[in-house]
Amino acid sequence: MVSKRNFFIIIIMMLVLLFVFQFSQIAKEELSTSYNNEYLQAEMPEASAAWAGGSSRKMVYIGRENGKVAETVKKWCKYIKADFVCSNTLPSYSEASDASMVLIDAANLDTDSYMNTIYGFTENGITVVFCSLPSSEALRQCYPLCKILGITKIPQPNVKLEGIRVFDGVFVGGEIIYQIDPDETDKDVLEYQDLDLEIPWYVTAEGSKSYIVGMLDSNTYAAEQFPRIVWRYTGDYTSVFAVNGDYMTSDVGIGLLDLFLYESNDYALYPIVNAQSMVVIDVLSFTNENEQLIMDRYSRQLNIATQDIFMPGIISLTTRNNLVPTFMMMTRYDFATDAGTDMSELPSYIRQINNLSGEAGMSLRYVNADMSQKMTYDVGMFGTYGDYYNFRAAFVDDCSEIINVNSKIGTIVTDGGGDEVFYYFNNNVTVQQITADATEYRFSDDLTQRSLNSSLGFMSLEVDFHDGIWTDNENYGWEGYFDTINSNISTYWRKLTVFDQVTVSESDKRIRRFLALDYEESCEDGVITLKVENGKEDCYFLLRTHDQVIAEIINAEYTNIDDDSVLIHVLGEEVTIRLKDSEDVLTYSEPFTR
Repeated sequence: MVSKRNFFIIIIMMLVLLFVFQFSQIAKEELSTSYNNEYLQAEMPEASAAWAGGSSRKMVYIGRENGKVAETVKKWCKYIKADFVCSNTLPSYSEASDASMVLIDAANLDTDSYMNTIYGFTENGITVVFCSLPSSEALRQCYPLCKILGITKIPQPNVKLEGIRVFDGVFVGGEIIYQIDPDETDKDVLEYQDLDLEIPWYVTAEGSKSYIVGMLDSNTYAAEQFPRIVWRYTGDYTSVFAVNGDYMTSDVGIGLLDLFLYESNDYALYPIVNAQSMVVIDVLSFTNENEQLIMDRYSRQLNIATQDIFMPGIISLTTRNNLVPTFMMMTRYDFATDAGTDMSELPSYIRQINNLSGEAGMSLRYVNADMSQKMTYDVGMFGTYGDYYNFRAAFVDDCSEIINVNSKIGTIVTDGGGDEVFYYFNNNVTVQQITADATEYRFSDDLTQRSLNSSLGFMSLEVDFHDGIWTDNENYGWEGYFDTINSNISTYWRKLTVFDQVTVSESDKRIRRFLALDYEESCEDGVITLKVENGKEDCYFLLRTHDQVIAEIINAEYTNIDDDSVLIHVLGEEVTIRLKDSEDVLTYSEPFTR
């Protein structure tokens, strides 16, 4: 039996607990609907602060300055903060003696005109990179060039490969083989293989090291006979790198250039962004413009379908795969309809997004209007109904449509913004390019993203449900769409999410710091000294070492990404890194495959 005294104590305790839980929930909701976009108030570098050249690192490129290979090399130089010097003809050794590398677009040069100069570079210890090669017929007739490249045989001018193998250590993330099972009949799987499988067949000397090779029938050919795609040949004085194919004409080339930098030195240390984001487009919409379509397809109004079907799927997908979503929300798409825009669900969506540690942004797609009308409408709607949240990120299909950007928008995400991975649109606004589409997976996409991971630590993964709401094509229904993105992300793209998962605005902040910083690094007696300028003492570098590990680090934190790659988080203007030999030295049981 409970005494009156104990009864009153129990009642008081229950009331206190009820008050505490109610207060915490109220506080949580209040915080969830507050001015919670921290990036609007954060100090963000502008375009005027971006690094504009002037470095002790110089890369000399030989070829057409307006060619695709030149554009790749130029971008890479900007990312690693090296000066880009271009010439249509090979400079003398004295003119290139201070170059870190000499990069040659040999496919567009006369081989007879540069052999003596190339010998001069190699004899004086300058690393030479052949970003492209002359035709196989030209190589057959130029023994001196074959000798420099380490080519011992040219069995065929053109061979059809069964697949492509990228060895461990080439890119962050380990070895990958791009090959379809010959017994495979699934049409979708067969479409994965979109790499160029017809290349000249070059076999290299035993003193070479292969990074990417073409695969043939192993029952017919030994591994040492497989065609070389990317390799290094070390002569008497220096290393010569070669690329067989057009890999240097795309973003794959950026990662290869970082590989060559790494493989030609005791270590490589270069800045990266360290930001991977998931951009969810048009899943959250506020105008029921296709009321009958949505009702027929989902047996619900749009807002109910969003609450019951779309959002639970996205929440499950992001939490299971440790992704951080940025939702680009659509107020109105078709300005010719009479449907009203209902923003009443916005507070609920904001709370859900905050619970995912995500971010809300604006989708600036439209029809039957112009961009000025669209932006005015969106700013008005989000400002009236969402004045507690500052929208800083936006999505557009084509950046060329943007003329004047709302002052609060700090970064634009697009899949039609040009060749740059990211750049300043104007002094205050950056552009981030979509680098992967969750609805698709191709071997070329995988290879490109591995390169971007290795060179920039950057990824922008697109989940775009626009067609699921605004088209009557049954192929774009939620069930089939979600099955596709869930399968692709869980099976393929998740393997490549090896860096920090962040919102679009956090990615923007890191991009700005990456573009602004400059650095100097040196190594003496196994101790690396890194001096950083304009990085706000909060930036990231990738350290790649050969059979060495970090014994001690000062003014920085580090995380091991894989066997030879370490993510360095810089916390001061000067970082000291002491290396030691690894206890687990890598050995290769198949030397001729390398």
